[in-house]
Amino acid sequence: MPRKKEALSQFHQQRILASARGLFAKRGEAGVSMDDIAADADYSKSTIYVYFANKEDILGHLVLEDMRSIRDGIERCLVENKGLERRYFAICELLTDLSKKDPAFLGRVLSNISVDEADFQRLPVLKAIYDTGEQTNGLIERLFTEAVQQGEAKETLLPVQAGLVFWSSICSLIAFSANKEGYLQKNFAMTQDAFLHYGFELLLDAVRKGEAR
Repeated sequence: MPRKKEALSQFHQQRILASARGLFAKRGEAGVSMDDIAADADYSKSTIYVYFANKEDILGHLVLEDMRSIRDGIERCLVENKGLERRYFAICELLTDLSKKDPAFLGRVLSNISVDEADFQRLPVLKAIYDTGEQTNGLIERLFTEAVQQGEAKETLLPVQAGLVFWSSICSLIAFSANKEGYLQKNFAMTQDAFLHYGFELLLDAVRKGEAR
């Protein structure tokens, strides 16, 4: 019985989150109320509050879903690919695909992540987001640490800091290319994918050893 109850609870939570995700995509976060989410999910407002404390809690769970998709995807990239270049471009492709499927994706995962213990107590999902982000940072650190050990990246590379730089740079490139697709085509006859590949190559060249190219 407890398992059945838990499964039913997860079903309701996912239904509410799916409605919220769709509404946020159409109207933006500020344009959606708890009443809107309840109506779209076909629940009473009181039922929504059984599963989520407020709209911030719902948004936090959406961010957590996104962060887990990134973490699990990057882990697959590391397992299924060998060498810095193949792993790196697999991660770039993963992030590009996730962004194309949901244009609001990058905005959510790049939003401010609280490191305040008081916030973690107030909304436990914020702690889960933070922990998932740290796990993801650890995977990217592993990418660069192993690349240095295998002689593919410069010995002076700082894996943790490099991971943060690459994470922010890759996401910024994806967001920029999506917003400037028409400009890139008109002025440079470049598709979004071609521009991204060029940008990703430039980033990789910054850390890759010359002889490893």
